[in-house]
Amino acid sequence: SIARLRRATLRRQAGSCDEEDQQCPKLPTCQPVRAVRHELPSLSREARRVLRPSGALVIGLIDRASPLGHEYVAQQADNVFYRDARFYSGTEVAALLEANGFHDLIWLQTISAPLSQIREIEPASAGTGRGSFLAVRARIRP
Repeated sequence: SIARLRRATLRRQAGSCDEEDQQCPKLPTCQPVRAVRHELPSLSREARRVLRPSGALVIGLIDRASPLGHEYVAQQADNVFYRDARFYSGTEVAALLEANGFHDLIWLQTISAPLSQIREIEPASAGTGRGSFLAVRARIRP
């Protein structure tokens, strides 16, 4: 099935994880908007399963609640890259991660102005709510 193939792909990217109860040595990462589409809940469960107890998951995403997120959603039907994507807000991602055994979320954000106005690299700042691109690091709850 497609789900089984995606789990195998995640396992290969994370390291050698051939057995159901084996934990992976590397840090799985993903970008939900394109890579996992509607499967962020199952991805977070699988990452929880394969990570070591001290492990962490890092996810980068366009915040659906941001101006850029609103623009992407408005153009979604006509965009070959985002047509099948499921955009999430930072609040939704936090809830999904916490529901799947992650805690100690640390958020960074960037792209706080319209893309047409950005002329240089904008440093990331802590938190959510101002930037259109978010990154979150979540640790496995002990």
